[in-house]
Amino acid sequence: MTWLEQTLESRLKSRLLGVAALGLSALSGWFFLPIDEMLAGAERITYSTRGIALTSVLLFYGLLLLVAGRHSTLFIVTRENQKMTWLQKLTTAVAVVLCVATYIGLESLLETLGYA
Repeated sequence: MTWLEQTLESRLKSRLLGVAALGLSALSGWFFLPIDEMLAGAERITYSTRGIALTSVLLFYGLLLLVAGRHSTLFIVTRENQKMTWLQKLTTAVAVVLCVATYIGLESLLETLGYA
């Protein structure tokens, strides 16, 4: 297998993993977030903060894999490379900020709709 074939294959695998992560993010968002309950005008809404975090992290890493392709290994920590580079720390920080922002956004949306 030539270098070009290996590169194209690894890019395709990364992008397919990104699409799979985005699909799982959509599925977990549909399952864990109370959007259908809010639209139906339910009297009481329950949701899972773990589900919010899972949805946010899957969305972030799915987009990262889709956009960065085979270079996404620079951003994700693996077992072989236990040291975190500054880029991996930044990526993790962005994922955490996205989780917190999603939670705060959902809380403010619920408060706006009168579910406080």
